[in-house]
Amino acid sequence: MPTHIAAGLGTANSTYNPSVQATEQAVTLHSETIFEPGLPCADNPTRLLLSDTLDGNFLTSCLGAIQNPNLNGVLKFSDGTTSTYHISILTAERVEGHVVARATGTINNGPYAEATINRLGIRLAGNVTACLTGGGVSNSTGAEVVIITGP
Repeated sequence: MPTHIAAGLGTANSTYNPSVQATEQAVTLHSETIFEPGLPCADNPTRLLLSDTLDGNFLTSCLGAIQNPNLNGVLKFSDGTTSTYHISILTAERVEGHVVARATGTINNGPYAEATINRLGIRLAGNVTACLTGGGVSNSTGAEVVIITGP
């Protein structure tokens, strides 16, 4: 059974460029999750996970699945170290610009290299009626659950 390293809920903000529209298109994502207080790591309780940043691109529209993800992230810890990771599996669905997503990947380097990261995110569109009225969604806010498990 894998070793549970860190898990917790953070406040998340995402931006999309260009904005998510009714028709499917390539969109660049920048998402940042802040953990306040920081999440203690089971193997080193003085090391706290402070933030999780995710950047990349995918195909999306106001409705339906997110496709062809190319996403990479950085975890920042209270001791000044960072870990980078790559998302290899993304299951996500948009409804009128809002999104629920589950992403799984592997930490490449830094603390917890080779561990698995699971992210469960819920984002509400910044303009909740944009997709309904023919506009676009350029930002969203919500929550992110991050779980890191050892190899």
